[in-house]
Amino acid sequence: MAIFGLCPGTSVAASGEGYRDAMVGVIGMLCGAGLYVALFPKLQPFFKAFPDFGKVTLPQVSGTPTGLWVVGVAALLGIVLTLLRKKGDETR
Repeated sequence: MAIFGLCPGTSVAASGEGYRDAMVGVIGMLCGAGLYVALFPKLQPFFKAFPDFGKVTLPQVSGTPTGLWVVGVAALLGIVLTLLRKKGDETR
C-alpha cells in the first residue's frame, strides 16, 4: 500500500482499468495472503505468546476521563484542519 499509494480496494479497481502497477500490487497482496495462510500454523505459537489484555481503551491505559480524550482529539482535529485550510489558501 505504501509503495503503490493505493488501498486494496482502489488497487483492484485500478487493476481492472488496466494499470500495470496496480496489477503488480494486487498480485503482491494475493501472494502475501497466500504466504500468511501457508505459514499460519507455524506463526500461531508466536502470536499466542503475546498477552491478551482484552478490550483496552486509551482512557483506561492513561487513567484519565473519557471526556478529556474526546475534547483533546476534537481540538487536535480542529487544529490540523485549520492548518490544512490555511496551507490550501496559500497555494491558490
